[in-house]
Amino acid sequence: MNKKLKIVIIEDEEAHFKLMEMAIVKNLPYASVSHFKDANACLEKLEEITPDIIITDYLLPGMNGIEFLKVLKRKNNQIPVIMITGQGDETIAVYSMKLGAWDYIVKSADFFVLLPSVVEQVVREWKLKESLQKSEKRFQVLSQQLMRIQEIERRRLSCDLHDYLAQDLSTLKIGIDTLIDNHTDTSVKMKQKVSELSGIVHKTIMDVREMAYCLRPSGLDKLGLVQTVFQYCEDFSVKNNIKVDFFSVGIDALELDFDTKIAIYRLIQEGLNNIKKHAEATHATVKLIASFPNIILRIEDNGKGFNIQKYSDSAINEKHMGLLSMEERACFLAGTMKIESCIRQGTKILIKIPCKELNDA
Repeated sequence: MNKKLKIVIIEDEEAHFKLMEMAIVKNLPYASVSHFKDANACLEKLEEITPDIIITDYLLPGMNGIEFLKVLKRKNNQIPVIMITGQGDETIAVYSMKLGAWDYIVKSADFFVLLPSVVEQVVREWKLKESLQKSEKRFQVLSQQLMRIQEIERRRLSCDLHDYLAQDLSTLKIGIDTLIDNHTDTSVKMKQKVSELSGIVHKTIMDVREMAYCLRPSGLDKLGLVQTVFQYCEDFSVKNNIKVDFFSVGIDALELDFDTKIAIYRLIQEGLNNIKKHAEATHATVKLIASFPNIILRIEDNGKGFNIQKYSDSAINEKHMGLLSMEERACFLAGTMKIESCIRQGTKILIKIPCKELNDA
């Protein structure tokens, strides 16, 4: 390791601190050690020192080690902490780890020999965690960029379908409808054939327009999120014979950017499509509520449900890819998604999205 390792030790007994310092410096010559006799003094200097790792005794004057961990947790401070104590108390060890301590060492006979290796291990684990976090952030950024590119491509395809293909088909239909207008001797059979062809083209036009709308719901720009979702739920209900109740509270008052609006729309779209494909439901409910600091989306159905544990163990399959897609979209909005389901008791999906308006961006 080339980088200087900054270590803070909180220990009220000077002799113990000196022995710990000697053990660390001997085995980790790249380490620098700062000493505090109480936790409060350490907290006051923490931002100035910016240590890589903290070693704290449990029993300290004033604030003890557990209380120190609680303060770090409240401050969302991610510095790895090693808890040490002269008592082999399992309860303290478990509580320390729950509060975020990376390791727990009892001051036994081999404590000073063990300490440097524990420090090295914690540093390795911390660096690995940092590396994973950076990779996850890069993955999230790439996922967000991919979703934006997908929406741009959807918009292009939607415009092409609506402005070119649908228009050309409309022209074709007019041509078919007027094909025999000036032919008085046209047979009944020929008239029926022309009528059939006109009907086929008309259906194709409707299908193309529906595809264009699914690719890019133009209503988001013209009508807003709530009215567009309401219309989608109404259309979905008619086409799939599944009653859909849609409720919205406070969303119209928000000024959301288009990325947020289209992502919420896609979440609802994917949620209802999952119900259509897998739930065998007759009724679904969609609730979209502004409840500061979050936007809350609930999608529920009265379908056959599924085993949550099996979904968690093997989610990557055709049946659950829609749910994974929803989780990715929720993550794209820095939100969370929770699924509740039992066999023959339907499914409930709860998505919480941080409420970020245009003027907050």
